[in-house]
Amino acid sequence: APSYALGADQERRHLKYARRVVVKVGTPVITHPDGGIAIGRISGVVEQIVQLVQRGRQVVLVTSGAIGHGLLRMQAQTMMETTLRDYMAGTHESVDLKAAAAVGQSGLMSMYDMLFREYNMTVAQILLTEADWSDPAGLSQLRETAAELLAIGAIPIVNENDAISMRTLPVIGSRNKIMW
Repeated sequence: APSYALGADQERRHLKYARRVVVKVGTPVITHPDGGIAIGRISGVVEQIVQLVQRGRQVVLVTSGAIGHGLLRMQAQTMMETTLRDYMAGTHESVDLKAAAAVGQSGLMSMYDMLFREYNMTVAQILLTEADWSDPAGLSQLRETAAELLAIGAIPIVNENDAISMRTLPVIGSRNKIMW
């Protein structure tokens, strides 16, 4: 079968004509190995997105990292509430990954909002589950909402809603199903 893959130079040439760009940043890009937010890397991504918008592109940001960031924040809280002996013995409560996703998502959105606000840009959060992709009415509403956000110049920030997703966690290494 013929290959239709473009070389890197051809891909770059095609990108300059794109009206809409989807930027995907995965957990390894936005977090340090300990789960902390890699603010320097994210700042660089935000600057590049701002440049794309200034050149007339509509940009959708697809992000990961909520679980990792939430785990770090919740584990720190658990350590403060647990004796050292209990923590070292492993008798403290473990962190629920769905709760960690909810905690981490708020931290990520706060960070994105702060960084984009430096450029007078507005962000909007869109959280999705697997079920959202199979409901035609919901998918239509998603497209309408995203189109409206892009039309007003907002940056839609999309993530899987791991806090309520029916998929089994952890999702580390999985492929996201975000398509526009």
